Amino acid sequence: MSGTGYPCEPAPGGAISGWPAPPPGMTMGQILDRVFRLIGANLRMFLGLALVPAGTMLGALVAMGGMAVLTLLPELRRLHGQPTAADFLPLLWLIPPAVVLYCCVFAVYAVYGAAASYAVVKTHRGEPVTGAEAWTVARKGAERYIWLMFLLILILAGPIYLVMGGMGAMFAAVAIPAAHGGSAAPFAFFALMPMLSILNLVSQVYMVWMFLCFGLAIPACVMENLPAAESLKRSAALTRGGRGRFFVVMLVMYAATFVLILVSELVLLVLAGIGVFAGVFMHITLHSPVLLFFFVPAGLVVLLVLLLFMFALPYVGYSTLVGVVYCDQKWRFGNTTVPAPAAGGLT
Repeated sequence: MSGTGYPCEPAPGGAISGWPAPPPGMTMGQILDRVFRLIGANLRMFLGLALVPAGTMLGALVAMGGMAVLTLLPELRRLHGQPTAADFLPLLWLIPPAVVLYCCVFAVYAVYGAAASYAVVKTHRGEPVTGAEAWTVARKGAERYIWLMFLLILILAGPIYLVMGGMGAMFAAVAIPAAHGGSAAPFAFFALMPMLSILNLVSQVYMVWMFLCFGLAIPACVMENLPAAESLKRSAALTRGGRGRFFVVMLVMYAATFVLILVSELVLLVLAGIGVFAGVFMHITLHSPVLLFFFVPAGLVVLLVLLLFMFALPYVGYSTLVGVVYCDQKWRFGNTTVPAPAAGGLT
């Protein structure tokens, strides 16, 4: 017997000798135990998959930050030593590139979601799988997975985007005239804050509920070879009666990833403190070549690596949890005979 009481039977296909077979109709504790055991046994593959969307997201953020700095730098130089406020309206030109970068991140994550779902479900069943095989399956149906992700975002976050757009327009209607010497009432900002808070709370509750309904659509689309719209219907059917359990295990995973992010930030602060201490000990000044050509580049590399892993770890946790819950809900609905798609293509 395993430490959790699972029978230690050989895995189907002989992928992992002695790996505990997943019990049918798992409890919340068994689901979480299964998730963390799968992550521990397949961390290298799962993390390798997750580094792709994490790197894309980090690259998009760095690109947007760089463009924002380059846009504001002439304005800050113009205002050097002057009491007037900076004009941030030139930043509006960043909206089109931001939309393009968002679409790129969106497409990469859609393909990653399919690859991760395939890898998690296969390893959960105890079947051998590689990261290359998972990417091959995801690439074969990339258009379908991107379309599914678009529908998911439209359903989950569409109302939130509408609320944010409406509130942004109202803030702009107040802020832009005030920035150009208009007579906008200052109290208008305070009047909008309670409305923003209430709409944000309602939108967050809506988004969580929609995810509990449609969160299994990606593994359903990949493993059952369903069209995007049918995958949403399949997810709604699979989660019926199990959304409370799904919510609780997602909440635990959120807490776990939050703790990991805090630990990563603590490591970053410790490393920064060590770097500052080393600089003081070596009497390095702000104009020192050692600072410019060694400490600053090394610090940026460490920062980017830590940020990359901070972005990737939540992907690993959530994708593994969704895959395990999908398999468990399929068993509960008595549909466990659908074959996995072949790596060479989808049938």
